[in-house]
Amino acid sequence: MGTLQNKTIVITRRAEQAKGLIRSIEERGGKPLLFPTIATRPTEKTEIRNRALSALHTYHWIVFGSENAAKYFLAQMSEEALQGALPKIAAVGSKTAKTLQKAGLYVDVIPAEYTAKGLLDVFGRLGVEHQRFLLPVSDIARKELPDGLRKLGATVDAVEFYRTVPNPDFDKERFLRLLQSNLPDVLTFFSPSAFRYLKQLAGAGVTDLIKKSRVAIAAIGPVTAKALTDEGLTVDIQPKVSDSSHLVEAMEGFFERG
Repeated sequence: MGTLQNKTIVITRRAEQAKGLIRSIEERGGKPLLFPTIATRPTEKTEIRNRALSALHTYHWIVFGSENAAKYFLAQMSEEALQGALPKIAAVGSKTAKTLQKAGLYVDVIPAEYTAKGLLDVFGRLGVEHQRFLLPVSDIARKELPDGLRKLGATVDAVEFYRTVPNPDFDKERFLRLLQSNLPDVLTFFSPSAFRYLKQLAGAGVTDLIKKSRVAIAAIGPVTAKALTDEGLTVDIQPKVSDSSHLVEAMEGFFERG
């Protein structure tokens, strides 16, 4: 019998990002339910983005703080450009690195801690004073990474490559019925914006509804966990490493402990 047997786990990220997680849950006997709260769109600030791309040779590093950042960067690059000389590359975690590696890019840095802090710890040890960094980011990207690099003496261009928006296809009525039924065992979040958009999509009352339900809350990492606790929610499950495989292990441990 799988360790997640008969557990219903709500996933709030997009299907294409959750394939591995869905498979892992199903292999352990669980039932994943997709309710993506976020959709992404290409940036409308194309002139700024294209200017950064044309100046790639002037950067020492490109730093990808998310899988989406990698995907939108790659979408703008020709195969010829990808095979040319590029700056060194850093990826915040294994999934982001894998996306880049599939495109044939070599990833020089993956931090042990899959967070902005983890990246800053690595660059602090490497020493990056007077080096130029390009950060492909979203329109709502947090400032921790660019500000931290600047404090280390680097020059940083955080350039918008994509926008995040509330998922227009979110099924509000079905989600609320699900919560009211007390059916879900776990509600998972992979970013602070995932919960922020959930409130926009399902209504401000969803926070109280979650509190009243018996659903366990899972956060992919410390930043997401803080965003949830700041809203008065209790985070029951948080992996030691911020990726999907460790999240599944953390869920297993939660249910094994009873």
